[in-house]
Amino acid sequence: MARFVTFIALIATALALPLSTYAQAAAPAQAASGTSFPITGEGTANGHPTQFAGTFNIQHFHITGGKLFAQGVLSGTLTDSTSKVETDVPETPVDIPVISINGKTLPSGPSRGNDGEDEDTGEAEMVMAQAPSCDILNLVLGPLHLDLLGLVVDLNRLVLNITGQTGAGNLLGNLLCAVTGLLDSPGQGALAGITNLLNRILAVLGG
Repeated sequence: MARFVTFIALIATALALPLSTYAQAAAPAQAASGTSFPITGEGTANGHPTQFAGTFNIQHFHITGGKLFAQGVLSGTLTDSTSKVETDVPETPVDIPVISINGKTLPSGPSRGNDGEDEDTGEAEMVMAQAPSCDILNLVLGPLHLDLLGLVVDLNRLVLNITGQTGAGNLLGNLLCAVTGLLDSPGQGALAGITNLLNRILAVLGG
């Protein structure tokens, strides 16, 4: 009887070990967010030319002072272009102006700060309804100033791509194309419409 109990205990231990090991390994990892994008950039760190590669988790697009901004959390690695020394950039809240989308400079927006929600987005809806499906949106951001415990970083240009599947009736692809459509023929309130569409893209990607 004692041997049988010992045998059962060994089986229970063997079965429990992988589960506990899996739980310990999985606990620190968070589910990958659909709004986290690979991002690269270039600039200077303490006056030395540097390259940046990392991840930008975009939480929100908004308009402030007539400019479009991407707000979120940036992290990654800085590499000195000369010495090749690498410096980690921890998760840092940032608010970065959007310079261009798909190579097109953004139109001017309203002078007061807002999220574009009180502007007429009828044009954006019309463009979205007429747009074909696209699979990529290229965003150029910058400049960005960071002070990482004495390491002064100025990134002049950051680039990221938002991608989506193409296909008839594909919501994400249609939204990506609608942003491009507004840039092709910007009208009054176009920046507010673009902001609205970008936030809708984030909502789709975030599930």
